[in-house]
Amino acid sequence: MGAVSGMNEKRLQNQCQSQIERDLLAKLYPDLSTSRVRELRAQYRIDKYHDVPVTIADFAFPDMQIAVYCDGFGPREGDRNAFRRDRLQSRELQLKGWIVLRFAGSEIYSDCDMVVDTIQRAITRRYKQRRRRKDQQQQEWQQPKSSILVKPPAPQTEQGDQKAQKYQAPQKPEGGLCGVIFLASVIVGVLVLLDFIF
Repeated sequence: MGAVSGMNEKRLQNQCQSQIERDLLAKLYPDLSTSRVRELRAQYRIDKYHDVPVTIADFAFPDMQIAVYCDGFGPREGDRNAFRRDRLQSRELQLKGWIVLRFAGSEIYSDCDMVVDTIQRAITRRYKQRRRRKDQQQQEWQQPKSSILVKPPAPQTEQGDQKAQKYQAPQKPEGGLCGVIFLASVIVGVLVLLDFIF
């Protein structure tokens, strides 16, 4: 990765808005593979859909749909609306298929290894899900068109012909018009009777 990696890390560090974000980035960045480093974004804006508020993830892997939030206690202390908004955003992102990881500042300060490990497990989980989906798609594409299961017609034997006749749908009796006329006359009779009573 070399110099390009160093420039990318410095750019991400400059985008961080708090010390806990910078601390997490410093610990997380060296553990990421080259492809994940390229995908990592800081202060990533996830636009709203319908009535979902816009959210800006502290860190995100957009292609893998993983959002990471570093929740310090300061700005949210006593602010119930901010707390509720955070939960709403998390729920909506999860419903859209995102993995949402929220960490308290105290977790990042006291056990940053656990936080990095959790993010790595989310990346691994998403990678395995996508790998399985890709393998399934390849298997579907590799199956020859003739492998579609079509039930062959049953051989015709005397016994088979008798069974086929036995299970045929019953034929409608003729005279359906008579039934309709009878039903209409009953309805008219009931209406006349009701008119006479009232």
